[in-house]
Amino acid sequence: MRKKIEQRKFKRTDYKYNIDSYILNGELQCEQVEILDISESGARIHVPKRLNINDKITFNFKMGSLNVTCNATIVWGTSDLTDGFINGCKFDLIATDKRLLKLFIDSLYNKKFISYYKDKQTYIVPNMYCTLNISNTDIYRIFQYSTYQLGTLKKLNNKYDLCIHNNLVNRLNDYLNKNLDFFIVSIYEYAQFNKIIDFCVLSLQYNEENIAALRLRELDLSDLENESAEKYRSDFEVFSEDIKLGILDEIAKSLSSKNLNDIDTI
Repeated sequence: MRKKIEQRKFKRTDYKYNIDSYILNGELQCEQVEILDISESGARIHVPKRLNINDKITFNFKMGSLNVTCNATIVWGTSDLTDGFINGCKFDLIATDKRLLKLFIDSLYNKKFISYYKDKQTYIVPNMYCTLNISNTDIYRIFQYSTYQLGTLKKLNNKYDLCIHNNLVNRLNDYLNKNLDFFIVSIYEYAQFNKIIDFCVLSLQYNEENIAALRLRELDLSDLENESAEKYRSDFEVFSEDIKLGILDEIAKSLSSKNLNDIDTI
């Protein structure tokens, strides 16, 4: 069997989107096309019926606030699947600013935006975060006290707060084990992280560890408190709880230590 060689020259991002109709060789097709991933030069699509090499396909979709119309040529296809066919198409012409499309794809690729797919719909949110200079020793202190708080949160049955708190605890443990001397917090985790810090400060003061308490009290959280962060948090609230929980988990994955090379930690 011949080994398939990756031929893509441009960054590809997993961007799923369902389209209700498309034009094939000049004729309207009232069937769904699912975009599986995309680059600035083409896309991988899932279609209900067989397409032939060199077929011309036109479809419209949204990437954030961009409405994109793509005229493409089918360049490869799979054998019959139980629920349709997978094809690769090369864009002939993109009816929008290619620079903006490239910028958007780069932003998804570099985790500046988070794309979450559920129930045949893609949700996109800005992945804004703050990098805090915290010693590994203080990360250990925060991890200890946040773990203690976790038990109380589980009793309250607040899925939203529990999800964020649990993600923070897991990431604290992750950074701690990697001996990192900084910690990254998403704007969507701000309220819960602030509660953790307040609890840590009070606990450290009670145990007469005043210097450590002062260090945590003086953490600069201003990037999580500015007007842009507040606006994005407000926009985030319009999503249903299950969508928010899914997006929060995707954000947590993007900020894990193994993905730090993909994001700007400065």
